[in-house]
Amino acid sequence: MSREYALQSHPVWAEIAPEIVATEFHSPWSMDANTLRRLSRVRRASGVIFRFISDARVPDSGVGVSDSAHNERPCTAVDLRVLNGRERYLILMAALKEGYERIGVYPPNADQIRMYGKSSGSIHLDDSDLLPRQVCWTGY
Repeated sequence: MSREYALQSHPVWAEIAPEIVATEFHSPWSMDANTLRRLSRVRRASGVIFRFISDARVPDSGVGVSDSAHNERPCTAVDLRVLNGRERYLILMAALKEGYERIGVYPPNADQIRMYGKSSGSIHLDDSDLLPRQVCWTGY
């Protein structure tokens, strides 16, 4: 799959609006345009409002693992906060139908349920061409 940065003037932002907008990302201009299109299709199919908690990261920032798809440029990865098991199910089913082959599922931590991040319960989706395909992981 070809990769291209979703810069501010890229037409992808008009294509995926109003469900997904640049202001929801920490680093929107570092995202891959085709990844955004794919996420938009998952969002529409699932019917779940996306709450982005992680997207493009600065390599060697100490966040996550060093070979994460979040560090790829353009970035092909996001983490989505989920509020309950129904949202988790709907997003996962839509992501699988859309062909996602790299999925991480982080269940909520009962002690930190009101927090953002992996402890609140989240789903990782990525389109990496560099990392192993057909993997699903879970954890905190």
